[in-house]
Amino acid sequence: MNDCTIVVNSCDAYEDLWLPFFTLLKRRWPDCPYPVLLNTESREFHLDGLDIRRAALQGVPASLSWSDRLRQTLKQVDTPFVLLLLDDFFLESPVDTERFAQCLAWMKNDAKLACFSFVPTIWPNVEDGKYPGFQRRPRRAAYTANCQAGLWRTKTLLKLLRRKENPWEFEEYATIRANHTNLEFYAAAKDAPLIMDYDWRPGGAVHRGKWTRHVPQLLQEIGVPMDLSLRGPDTAPIAEYQEEN
Repeated sequence: MNDCTIVVNSCDAYEDLWLPFFTLLKRRWPDCPYPVLLNTESREFHLDGLDIRRAALQGVPASLSWSDRLRQTLKQVDTPFVLLLLDDFFLESPVDTERFAQCLAWMKNDAKLACFSFVPTIWPNVEDGKYPGFQRRPRRAAYTANCQAGLWRTKTLLKLLRRKENPWEFEEYATIRANHTNLEFYAAAKDAPLIMDYDWRPGGAVHRGKWTRHVPQLLQEIGVPMDLSLRGPDTAPIAEYQEEN
């Protein structure tokens, strides 16, 4: 049995992102051995070469909160670890499979490890030298729990989630919960090469419902035709991305 499941957080309203997202996942990670669980309300998506299934949600999916849907999805995961991704994390270069596997091995050997976040933070971290390419988040740090691409211990992520929270509430309140545990959270060091390279500073390919600037060129490169006018371009200045992240 695989040790990891890729959980892709999405919703039916963002169905237009799935073709480019999964096309890039397949091309940038052709040797990916992990199954994909798509967290969305009702729509299905399949792409040759990827093992994708939709989470089976109970109740009225459209009325479930973000955290309720994610909790139900995680309860269907039968692996001890999950790679948590959002639907607009459009990969821009090949995934470093070897380093990803190393992170999995580290987590298997250290029960206190809760998460490896694959992007750096703008806040100071602790260079403890335990895991090359990563720095430990200090106690009471901001956004210890976050929605950036990260490798999580499944049970830990479930314990940090609470009902009726949206993603922003999760990042704020789950961080407080995390800081009251003895678990350890790591983020990519600022000078380390990224295991998963995507436009993380604005949060992904979509910012406030609009396509970020790099998306048209990226879609042209991979040959995925899309009507970009459906969302329109994001006009926020780069400085705004930096302030938000």
